[in-house]
Parts: sequence; C-alpha cells; structure tokens
Amino acid sequence: MLWKPCGTMQKSRLFRIKILFPIYLLVVFFCSCSSASDVSLPASHDFKTPGEHIEVSYTPVYVESLSIAQLEGDSYLQVEGYLPTPCHHPAPFTAKRKEALLEITLFAWQDTEVMCAQALEPVTLYFKIPKKDRPEIITVNEVSITVN
Repeated sequence: MLWKPCGTMQKSRLFRIKILFPIYLLVVFFCSCSSASDVSLPASHDFKTPGEHIEVSYTPVYVESLSIAQLEGDSYLQVEGYLPTPCHHPAPFTAKRKEALLEITLFAWQDTEVMCAQALEPVTLYFKIPKKDRPEIITVNEVSITVN
C-alpha cells in the first residue's frame, strides 16, 4: 500500500467511495426501473410555449402520416412529420370541431435570433382521442384519417 489512510479526510473519502457510492448506484438503478414500467407513448418532442421576451417566427409542421395507436384501452392519434429545422419546437396546437370532423392545426416556432442548419427534423406527436363524442374524421394540417 502506497499510503495509509489516517485522519478524518481519508476516512470520509473512503466512506463516500465504499458506502455512499454503491447506495447511490442502487437508488439510481431502482428509480430507473420503476419509471421504465410506466407505460407511455414515445413522443419525440413536447409542446412548448416561447418565452415572453423572445421574438419568434411560426411555421406549419409538415405532416407526413396519421395513424391510430391503442394503449391500455385508449385511442391516440399518432402524427408523424417534420419540423422545418432542428431548432423549431412544436407550438401549442389549435383544434376546431365541426360536427363529425376534428381539425387540428400544428405550428412550430423558432427564436429568430438563433442560427440553425436547414435540415428537416423528424417529429412524432400523440393526441388522445375522446371515447365520448368521438370524431369520425380527424384532419391535421390538411392530412386526414377516418376514425373507426
């Protein structure tokens, strides 16, 4: 042994390494396992509202496809498409109901001061479809799907 622990500093360090670190690893492991058992849909982005003091520009989300996903007895509308750039964020959506038709409009926002690569960013979003008063047709940015 090159050095011999003595004093409170060395004992404290050994205590942290031998006792606290393994406890920390166990806590992290069990917390990650318990959260992994929660079932949720894998949305690629969250809806965000821009800050108050940020100047932003809005652009429509490019919708490529719509499909219906089932999870624990509930139906969800799966929207797959693209954001204009990786710096865009999905903005809170607007929805209009006209009898059996539900129209959802999706926009993305970007801070105008941010420079960003001009590349499309894939996005997957989910909307819960109500069981009561269920729409027959759902349209998202002019792409439609019939709900059975």
